[in-house]
Amino acid sequence: MTEAEAIENIALYGGNAAMSFTIYITFTFTFGFLAAAFFVGSDLTRFQAIAAVGLYTTAGGGAVISMVTYIQGAGAIMNNTPTFLDMLPLYNMGLWMYVLSAISMAGTLISLYFMWGVRHPKNE
Repeated sequence: MTEAEAIENIALYGGNAAMSFTIYITFTFTFGFLAAAFFVGSDLTRFQAIAAVGLYTTAGGGAVISMVTYIQGAGAIMNNTPTFLDMLPLYNMGLWMYVLSAISMAGTLISLYFMWGVRHPKNE
């Protein structure tokens, strides 16, 4: 693989990782889950709440796994094909995988805590 092909593939993997993170954050997962929890969370039956939480964590987990996989793919290309990107510290440290994973996991836990708080208010 030439340097140009490697850089193009790294960019494609990075774009796919960013898309997975964007999908995780937008309507499909986190925003939709939080909106549903806020507006109807207290009215959901136990089954409905468990189903919503299960679907959210499964879909969100899939997005996170997809994002991490794309970042790992870009890292593998960088490790096997020398490019000028080797001179950029943020690319070489693998920091993106850990930061985006941590943000996604923290967002999932906070969202689940929000749903729990709506379903179990302190004034009960």
